[in-house]
Amino acid sequence: MIDDEPFLCATLRISLSERFEVCCAHDVSDALRQLEDASPFAAVLCDVRLPGTSGLDLRTALVARGAPIADRFVFMTGGVTTAATALLLAEGGVPVLQKPFDVETLVATLEAVTAPE
Repeated sequence: MIDDEPFLCATLRISLSERFEVCCAHDVSDALRQLEDASPFAAVLCDVRLPGTSGLDLRTALVARGAPIADRFVFMTGGVTTAATALLLAEGGVPVLQKPFDVETLVATLEAVTAPE
């Protein structure tokens, strides 16, 4: 999970702990380090707006590297700030959860993203 709000990370880590092991990163550089250094992740739950570089930019960088995890992203947002961002989200083929969302919706979305094809 990548979000700059530590409270949200902690809350979702607790809420998801029965079904998933959750690692949290609070910015893109921390996320990249974890994605490169750790064993493969099942999915990435990523805020669209992050300090410095956006979640969209992070996914674009992973796609450019050919990282398979780029296909298992779920974006979350409290509100899109630009028309360009809204268009990228709409055309990106990546699930987007609008904050606030309920845990059941999040679990169903993560299960869909991680289901074998």
